[in-house]
Amino acid sequence: MSEFKLINILNSKKITKEILVPIGDDASILKFGNKNMVVTMDSLNVNTHFSDLESPEVIGYKSLAVNISDLAAMGALPKYALLSLTIDKKDRLNWIKKFNIGFKKLSKKYNIQLIGGDMNKGPISISITLFGETDNKFLQRENAAVGDDIWVSGFIGESFLGFMKKNNANFKIGNNCLNEFIKKHDYPVPRVELGLKIKQFSSTCIDVSDGLLLDLQRILKQSTVGADIFLDKIPIPKKVKKDCNKNISLFFNLITGGEDYELLFTSNKKYRNRIMHLSQKLKIKLTPIGEVKKHKSLRIFDKDLKKLNLPNKLGYDHF
Repeated sequence: MSEFKLINILNSKKITKEILVPIGDDASILKFGNKNMVVTMDSLNVNTHFSDLESPEVIGYKSLAVNISDLAAMGALPKYALLSLTIDKKDRLNWIKKFNIGFKKLSKKYNIQLIGGDMNKGPISISITLFGETDNKFLQRENAAVGDDIWVSGFIGESFLGFMKKNNANFKIGNNCLNEFIKKHDYPVPRVELGLKIKQFSSTCIDVSDGLLLDLQRILKQSTVGADIFLDKIPIPKKVKKDCNKNISLFFNLITGGEDYELLFTSNKKYRNRIMHLSQKLKIKLTPIGEVKKHKSLRIFDKDLKKLNLPNKLGYDHF
């Protein structure tokens, strides 16, 4: 059973007026006095999300980064965090000190205050609840409109390449050295500023955590629309583009591998110039990769406009 089928079992469907965005998005939004509070939670577990040999500094950084990325996708500013840490290491003090170095790299950057949490003994597990703020303009997954452009930030597949290289020193594509992508996998950069800017003219948004195609499918389902995507428009790393154009399976691996933590969003065509201007201002690559359609399917086309079969797996499913 998939993650989202399990979530639906837990979803009570009873929504009070204080809940502006309920279960089913990157975060929930609650009306809290004269402000809107945005809340998300993510967990990272040993032997599922990282190996027992992983650097605690990387774990500390990434555990916070994935939560910040969720708030970025809502157009929210992160503010406060709760941390639940389970650890069974003999040298707990040294491990936690190194973990804290990674955690603080991001918490200082975004002025996030750690306000509490819990600590237990057992196999390494980190759960973070992150609180943020937004005004009455925020982003969701359910408002994509037919005719909207579909945009993505940055490059897709860098994290996949980093993961493969990190776990297999002999992994390569062509004659390319891929070591530079390990940092992209270990230290993703949440697109907070971008999320705050694009919410003025975007209809939907999601962060690409489980794979470009799977996360796009989530927008389409919640908006009850379809999409046409053009493979040659999807921004992948220049180092491997030539090889990917010759090998469709490799291309699909890059766009379904996940953990990119880029923002995938939709917007009315009239905002194209504003988006391109924003791209230049923030120095973040923003690329239109397709269009929202009336049909309820996700379709993908090559550069000759030939419809391609979708890969068997659109992305990572936690179950």
